[in-house]
Amino acid sequence: MEFHIPGRRNFEAQTLPFLEGLYRTAMHMAGSKAEAQEVVVRSFVGAYRSGHNCERCPNRRARLFNTMARILASRDDWTTTTNETTEPEQLVPDSQLMPEPPVADAVQSLLATISSEDVRSALQNLPADSRLTVLLSQQEGFSYRQIAQITETDLAIVRSRLHNGRTLMRIELLGQARRSES
Repeated sequence: MEFHIPGRRNFEAQTLPFLEGLYRTAMHMAGSKAEAQEVVVRSFVGAYRSGHNCERCPNRRARLFNTMARILASRDDWTTTTNETTEPEQLVPDSQLMPEPPVADAVQSLLATISSEDVRSALQNLPADSRLTVLLSQQEGFSYRQIAQITETDLAIVRSRLHNGRTLMRIELLGQARRSES
């Protein structure tokens, strides 16, 4: 038996195309399928409750991701590499900020040894705020301004988190590549 809920079909038609991207991002943030599914369901319910009848919403996709970011930020049992916001100086040691520039051929050979599992691992090791920002930018294709709206932060913070996240990933991936090359 299906219940008639006003605006439901319209909401589904406008939001279900974003289900895969929302779930993919939730999987990276939550870590397990059950938690990711819970986050996605709560995101859709939250988005529906907050404005399912908004016929002229310019960006339902961003609205869904904003709802998901709020849910992720409010989780009491959230476990991550670091539970607190870290200062940029704490994220990357000064000695690793500017590693020696390798020769182009050496970089190509190192990159060839990096697997998708290495990238997933490096992503999981990022602080939660940087991880979400990197995922929204690199995986979902949101602009800096859209990410700032989704995460409800300043544009400068988004840029900082992206820079820190990419730097940490680069350092970890190069380290993994060098270890596997040896």
